[in-house]
Amino acid sequence: MTPSPIISKLKTYFPILEIVCIAGFVLGFLLKKQDYPIGGEIVMLSLSALAGIYFLSAYLPPDARPEGEPDQRLGFMSLLGRTIAPKVLGIGSAVMVVGILFAVQQMKGS
Repeated sequence: MTPSPIISKLKTYFPILEIVCIAGFVLGFLLKKQDYPIGGEIVMLSLSALAGIYFLSAYLPPDARPEGEPDQRLGFMSLLGRTIAPKVLGIGSAVMVVGILFAVQQMKGS
């Protein structure tokens, strides 16, 4: 089963969007420390978008095996390394970024 073309397009843009969100966070954090009112909004938008990117990246299908590779049963370690670990890391990263957002914005619950 091949992934939909929309998922394939999103997969190519995620690294670019991640860099843009991190740069936006740095800019917003510097503006927030200089007491500009827009700094907080930039931090909120960039970290929220970054958390969304990490969460959605957890649901991307794993890369397909090359054409010449024989179709064989790979076992649990392959499933763990190719499927389960990226999903856990993606969702965990999204939760961590939301925690950083709460801490930087000094919201209750951080």
